Amino acid sequence: MHGGAALDQLTQTDTAALSRGLANLAAHLDSAAKFERPVIVAINRFTNDHEDELALVHEFCAARGVPSATANVFGEGGAGAVKLAETVLAALPKESKPLQFLYQPDDSVEAKLNAIATKIYGADGVQLTDEAKAKLVLFARSGFDKLPLCMAKTQDSLSDDAKKRGRPSGFTITVRDFEIANGAGFLVALTGTMMRMPALPKVPSAERIQVSEAGEISGI
Repeated sequence: MHGGAALDQLTQTDTAALSRGLANLAAHLDSAAKFERPVIVAINRFTNDHEDELALVHEFCAARGVPSATANVFGEGGAGAVKLAETVLAALPKESKPLQFLYQPDDSVEAKLNAIATKIYGADGVQLTDEAKAKLVLFARSGFDKLPLCMAKTQDSLSDDAKKRGRPSGFTITVRDFEIANGAGFLVALTGTMMRMPALPKVPSAERIQVSEAGEISGI
């Protein structure tokens, strides 16, 4: 999809679209590298994945010096995860450097937002709506502005616009509101429009489950 393929075409082999979409993977690898920890790409194999597509991803990772492994737990059970497990073990360092953080706890909320937006998403910066600014002033009175941030953003794009696939550039992240997750200890920045809690699809899988008079279950 990040290479331009439509949702209803994803089961078809398309190495050209996959190749274009690897720009999105590159962005995630660049982000992960900032934390100075070993990075491994695990490819969750689907039944319709073609060997050429899997090879393309592995070749891309190898060119960047990043270990990768295909995991086929769905098709092979535990045996399908052995290669990934071995790859993880091989990448573990004997000693770990101190973890690098994107921002410091005492940084302003605006500074924290900009750090995440520019260093992780690749945005030019962050904009706050008037409503978000007012909410931030309210929360600051209780010291909630010192909490670490939780970004509520679409998973479909590095931007806050789900339609911007691949590795977009020249965009800003707009924070429309803030909420407090006080139990978890986070200040939640709301961006764009997205479903924030998992829910049932329009036709739940349960509707396809049937039990015959003989007690045989189908549709699972």
